[in-house]
Formats: sequence, structure tokens, C-alpha cells
Amino acid sequence: MKKLTANSVSGGKSSAYIAANYPSDIEIFSLVCCDDPKLSHPDKKLMQMANDRLQMNSSHWGEFIGTTEDSTIIKTIFDLEQLIGREITWVRGESFDDLIDRKSMIPNKFTRFCTQEMKLKPIFEYFFLRHNLDPSPIETPKFSKERPFLCNNPIEMKIGYRYDEKERCNTFSTDFEIATQCANYGEKKMRNAIFRNWREGNFVLVQDKKTVFHIQKFWKDKDVEFAVESNCNNCFWKPWERLQQLYIKRKALRDWTSAKELQYGHTFHSDLSVNQIMSMPEQLGLFDVGFVCNAGNCHD
Repeated sequence: MKKLTANSVSGGKSSAYIAANYPSDIEIFSLVCCDDPKLSHPDKKLMQMANDRLQMNSSHWGEFIGTTEDSTIIKTIFDLEQLIGREITWVRGESFDDLIDRKSMIPNKFTRFCTQEMKLKPIFEYFFLRHNLDPSPIETPKFSKERPFLCNNPIEMKIGYRYDEKERCNTFSTDFEIATQCANYGEKKMRNAIFRNWREGNFVLVQDKKTVFHIQKFWKDKDVEFAVESNCNNCFWKPWERLQQLYIKRKALRDWTSAKELQYGHTFHSDLSVNQIMSMPEQLGLFDVGFVCNAGNCHD
């Protein structure tokens, strides 16, 4: 059986470089969604186009309303699609609002469920439901609570880790744990299954020694509009100075984040609330610096 290949596209330049230069069977993009219309793209036609794409594979989550990522990413994905001449598959998970309500907590560095639920899970579910991963049970002790399966037909997935950040390859996950059945008859306690080896990482930028210099040079004369940075603009992995500049640029995101912190009495950032960050002296000149997050693994 031929191994299916996929490019995981995040909306950033590195993963887009892979899509443009290393074609795969499927280009897949997972968008973080929220329920605040103030965090939508100002172009209503683009919003409808994005919603149409998301409805193809993730209609069970309802209408696409907004995103805590830079909404420019919506145009980025459509621009990229025109450049490479291949359709990009869009997926999404539950809204950030519903996820926080379901968990009754805000994600942070110590409880990092956001990437798992809103980036990785939709991608895993897409391939699990539409392509034969051929999972077989792994034998465990009789009373083991673990339900592991080995995927005998994993996806070969290219990830946008560059040569100058090759240490990220060490944290690439090939297992996925997901709730599969209720184990307590109505008490809302789910029993999880672990699918091992559902994907294999192909780090082509590391293998070919492509650095940020090569990526920037490639996109210099291409007609693709990129956001200042991909993934959630209020992510707790960003330094507070960076968050401050992003909140200045996106007041709606600042208000959304602040409202969640007030509702649950916790903060996204490890030490500072949104209001504390905004009360700090403005850190001028940092917003245009090429910040790269190496911790959240959101390139998935």
C-alpha cells in the first residue's frame, strides 16, 4: 500500500515554503476558531470562502465566526493555493470559547491543551476518518486502563521545522490520544485510546539545510500575503513584550483574552494578566523583529 504524504500548513512562511517546493498528496491547514465576530477577517467574501472550506470537513462545529490567529492567514492560505496550483484542505476543532468552557480553565504553559485540541486533533480526525491508518490493537495486561493501537499505515507528514531550529524535531509526536467511549455510564468520564505511529515526520527543511535566510529569500518576490506571525496572537509562549505589541494592534483580541481571564480568574501568560501587560511601558521596535516560537509545536 502506497504511503499517503501530507504537508502540514500553518500559514507561516516555512510550512508554505514546503507546500511550494515539496508537493504532497494532501496539503492540510488547521485553523483555530473562536465565537467573537470582532475577530473575523474584514473581507466578508474571504470569510464566506473560508467558511465554505471548513464546512467541507468540519461542518459539525458550525459556522466559522472568528479566529485568535491573525485573520490575514485566511488570505495567506488562498494566496498559497493559487501559487502552488493545488487545493488546500481546511479543518478546524471546536471553538476556543467552547474549549475553555468545557475545560473550565484557560490554557497555559503547564496545561497545554489548546494545540492538541484545536490544531492536532482536527488533523488526526481527518486522516483517521478519510484514510486507512490500519490500526491494530496492542496487547496490554488484563486490567490495564490503556487502550493502545498501532497504526500500520501511517501518514508521512512534512513539517516546517527549519535547519536553524532543528531541535524541534525532537518533540515531534507520532502518537495521538483521543476519547473513544464513555466508561462510566452517563458520568461524562471518557475512556481514551492511544493511536501510536499514526504519522511519520519528514523534516525536509532540516535535511536540505534550509534556514530562515532561504525562506525569506524565496518569498521576497512571491504574491502571497503573510501575517506578521502565524498561530494564536495571544499565545502564552510569547514574551509579554511581544503580546503587548500584538494587543495594541488587535484590540478585539485583547478584549477577548481579558474577558476570559476575568471569567476564570487565571491568565494566559504565566505571570501577567492582559491588563498588567498593557500597563507596562510600551516596548517600541519589537513588533517587527522576527520572533520565532520554538515551544508550542503549532506548526502542526
